[in-house]
Amino acid sequence: MLLFLDYILTFVHASLVIFAITGWAFDSTRKFHFWTVLCILFAWLVIGYWLGTIGYCPITDFHWDLKRSLGEVNLPNSFIKYMLDWLFQYDFNRHEVDRLTGIVMVLVVTITGWKKIEQQWLAPVQ
Repeated sequence: MLLFLDYILTFVHASLVIFAITGWAFDSTRKFHFWTVLCILFAWLVIGYWLGTIGYCPITDFHWDLKRSLGEVNLPNSFIKYMLDWLFQYDFNRHEVDRLTGIVMVLVVTITGWKKIEQQWLAPVQ
């Protein structure tokens, strides 16, 4: 049962990451994407600061507890690094992965913010 939950959580977590990166691109998902990005930023910055780990993700925290209970060891701090290592069968530098993750998040926040401004204030009046 735990192994099944691990597979489900991996799929959901990876889907959330993909949605966080691409959800701004579709009119039908923009509102949900906006709130998703805010929740991610809140976890990374507010909860992370409070816990002493900027970039904290409660999903990763829960997922790693599950993986440890399945006997997995030497888990990286980040789900992104874990997935990149698994996908490419290469041990990426964690600092480089964190830097790339941060850069992508800044781009996503910038694009999401622009799309929100465009939708709210620059949309043509009908």
